[in-house]
Amino acid sequence: MEKKYDIFGLSNTLMDFLIKVEDKDLELMELKKGMMHLIDEKKAHNLIDKYKDFKIVPAGAVTNTLMGISVLGGRSVLCGNVGYGEFGELFKQKIVEEGVISRLNISKSEKTGKVISFVTPDAERTFGVYLGAAVTLDKSRIQKEDIVNSKIFYFTGYELEALHDGVIESISVAKENGVLVGMDLADPGIIERNFDKIKGIINYIDVLFMNENEAKAYTGFEPEKAAETLGKLVKTVVAKIGDKGSIIINEGQK
Repeated sequence: MEKKYDIFGLSNTLMDFLIKVEDKDLELMELKKGMMHLIDEKKAHNLIDKYKDFKIVPAGAVTNTLMGISVLGGRSVLCGNVGYGEFGELFKQKIVEEGVISRLNISKSEKTGKVISFVTPDAERTFGVYLGAAVTLDKSRIQKEDIVNSKIFYFTGYELEALHDGVIESISVAKENGVLVGMDLADPGIIERNFDKIKGIINYIDVLFMNENEAKAYTGFEPEKAAETLGKLVKTVVAKIGDKGSIIINEGQK
């Protein structure tokens, strides 16, 4: 059956504040370089107020992926929760401009989540994340017909942690309807906190993405051995190794 969409994504829908800093700034803020740190709304606003020079764009790992796919000509559908007010409206406006089909829900009680991305001169990103409205998405608001009409359902470890019930429901719908399931492990800290959750769904994943640090965090192995090991459980495994490219195991073939 011909699918209407290429990919359906469930996302922590956040506004991204891109801020350039030096390594010493991260040390002063007690942020571990390259990691994601959950923060409260007050700290988020304190950090934003401290740095006046920043760029604002829609964010969330899944959001970024879907916008990229849309730029390449694919048809992508984004489901998530934003808050009331200007940032929620801006988020929707920006993704639609990029060609993403919006299935955003608006929270009446929470503000749009924010991710402050601190970018050091080596282009490494360190995140301070206030999830806000993103984590209030009820699984009943996920439109199952969109999953059924897509080739792939995609999420990351971030969503598995914050929107666990929605992810599990979406995986179930995908599997019942012949839709591939793709996941990115997302972050070593996410893996550490949610190891058992990931282990519980790994056999339902068709395409798994990870970088070098995530490969080590989940398997204890370097990227190549990690990909080979997980390739026995997952049809396609992609281990990203920076400027060296990727190691891909597809149906046992490297």
